[in-house]
Amino acid sequence: MTMDGGKRPGLWRVLLVALVLFALTGSSFLAGFGVTWFRQPRASADSRLPLVWEAWSYLERYFYGTVPASQELLYGMIDGALATLEDPYTRLLRPVANVMEQDRLRGSFGGIGAVVHEQDGALILRPLPESPAEKAGILEGDRLLAVDGVALPEGADTDLAVSRLRGQVGTTVTVEVHRPATSESLTFSVERTEVPQPTVDYRLIENGGESVGYLHISLFGEKTAAEVQRALASVRRDGVTKLLLDLRDNPGGLLDSAVEVSSSFLDDGTVLYEVSSNGSERRYSVRPRATVIEPLVVLVNRSTASAAEIVAGAL
Repeated sequence: MTMDGGKRPGLWRVLLVALVLFALTGSSFLAGFGVTWFRQPRASADSRLPLVWEAWSYLERYFYGTVPASQELLYGMIDGALATLEDPYTRLLRPVANVMEQDRLRGSFGGIGAVVHEQDGALILRPLPESPAEKAGILEGDRLLAVDGVALPEGADTDLAVSRLRGQVGTTVTVEVHRPATSESLTFSVERTEVPQPTVDYRLIENGGESVGYLHISLFGEKTAAEVQRALASVRRDGVTKLLLDLRDNPGGLLDSAVEVSSSFLDDGTVLYEVSSNGSERRYSVRPRATVIEPLVVLVNRSTASAAEIVAGAL
């Protein structure tokens, strides 16, 4: 199965999740190992990658400017190696991006219940209704300055701020803000609670006097299949006989989630075949639990990728 415009097979993008998660899970280890490795005597290091260490030595000795930290240089080396593959879907995610991706796939996270957005170079908070942030006294428009006493660096992006605000449910985080309305700097102690991130939206839409079910999946995470089953239970209660399944702009996610969701609509058969680089092949069969709805229309676009492509192709 391929997308239009000569894109890579969608399966590769799903398989990439496993590759990326492996790289991400190991990134902290690799970074620590790499920094230690860089500090070893040149003799032992040169026996492994002489050209790399020669370039490293020239960089340390002659570069006119600030040399990045060893960990950033290590990331850069990995980025460069992956770039030679000429595959935009094989890449290294930095630790902050990894945290965000893991939370998305998990379907929930421990947080204070506030949206962070950038405005004129500042990180602005907007607490959600009845959230811990709102109950603690944080107001919409407060500018985030520091988390747990650690100031956010100048030019910090929203992902870094969000990753620091998130943490284990039940733990407390200290949030320092500047309130433009009163020119005050305020500090709040907020207990993290579980913040759900639903991936499925279901509602009824009217079409020429009849009701049509509309089911939108934004991501294939750990809880998506269960959310789809709950949505289909609503479909049955509503007596809906026509359904729109919207997979537009869905970047994909977990392979097992794609198989489970496909099985929600298929009686039997094969969802996909996974072919590995060594030529081995694995078949993923339908796991019978189908809700037969006809007609079923699947909406896709050029940004329907990975697990979403697999579901669309299987249906």
